[in-house]
Amino acid sequence: MGIQQAFFRSRDPILYLQAENIASVQSSGTATAGFVLTNFNDAQERAQATYTTRFAWLTGGSAANYEARWTNISGTLSAGTAGTWQALSSTLEYNVQKSVLGVKACQGTIEIGLLGTSTALVSATIDLSAEIA
Repeated sequence: MGIQQAFFRSRDPILYLQAENIASVQSSGTATAGFVLTNFNDAQERAQATYTTRFAWLTGGSAANYEARWTNISGTLSAGTAGTWQALSSTLEYNVQKSVLGVKACQGTIEIGLLGTSTALVSATIDLSAEIA
């Protein structure tokens, strides 16, 4: 029975987040920098239309059992909902966009917790910056 218990414990879900600094600099058009939590357990960075997987935010579980919340520390998002717990049964994206000269930046805290509890189990600070230079 001890071996079965060890096997079961190794399959318990593991949540993970890490700080990220995501920037996009363009000379024209629209610069977009974003952070994405997918409903298939990946955390991705977005620069323009390119999404790159950075890490697995969940190992050994279902995204549908979790929720996430973005809280602005400084600046504001161009897209994505801040301040509200949202189910991770759908992919969530938080981004900033800039289409004229200058910089649009937002620093926020991303938190993940069990669905329906509104309680963070893991959190990290994310820095987003979109620039037209």
